[in-house]
Amino acid sequence: MDKDKASSVTANSLSYGMIFACPIILMIGILYDTIGRKKVTVITFLLGAIATLLTPVVSPSVIGYDIVRIIFIQTMVVMLSNPFINDYVTVQSRGIATGF
Repeated sequence: MDKDKASSVTANSLSYGMIFACPIILMIGILYDTIGRKKVTVITFLLGAIATLLTPVVSPSVIGYDIVRIIFIQTMVVMLSNPFINDYVTVQSRGIATGF
């Protein structure tokens, strides 16, 4: 695949991931409260690891790459929406903690 096509595929998969991220952001607080923080965090890390490992395997297929990339983006959305920072990081350091 040439450079222009690859950049187009990557941008499209990011757009698809963000479309799915909007409803996930609205539901993530409910998931943390009902299922529990530990279970949601462990499941999210496992899904992220599996998506990362599958990326080079499915990359020859654009649809496969899009699906794996969407799953990976959703795991990032869940981790960025976690309540741990508010519980364990002081108010002055929350911006730095969120960045890391």
